[in-house]
Amino acid sequence: MEKRNEKINFKKDRTTITLINGDVLQETKKMENESFDVIVTSPPYNLNIKYGKYKDNKKEELYIKWCEDWLEEI
Repeated sequence: MEKRNEKINFKKDRTTITLINGDVLQETKKMENESFDVIVTSPPYNLNIKYGKYKDNKKEELYIKWCEDWLEEI
């Protein structure tokens, strides 16, 4: 079972690292602009991979639009 919208904080000295497992389009809307230094993603690559609920076989134009949307957010 995949957990979604999970947030884990790691703290050491004055540094906090937050890992968020969620939809980038939803999670970045909750953040202030310029509030993060790094984002690590692993988006679906539209190669018809079996991901449980996500369908990884969008039409090319829809996939490119989706990529543009999440890239614009980050």
